[in-house]
Amino acid sequence: MHLFPAPARTAPAEWRRLGRFLWSGRRDGRPVGTIEHGRRFVVLGLEGDLLGRFRTLAEAQAAV
Repeated sequence: MHLFPAPARTAPAEWRRLGRFLWSGRRDGRPVGTIEHGRRFVVLGLEGDLLGRFRTLAEAQAAV
């Protein structure tokens, strides 16, 4: 039997609403991406790469 240390937990991102349909996320003082709301909540990474489309804001926030 092998025991491995548990993976380090990452602090949750903090989200700031920038407009009616736009949020910006930061973790440990560093940007992590944005969420835009249209038909779905679209999560974009730092380079504008698509990280996913979600039905709720909470799901989108958890994806980062």
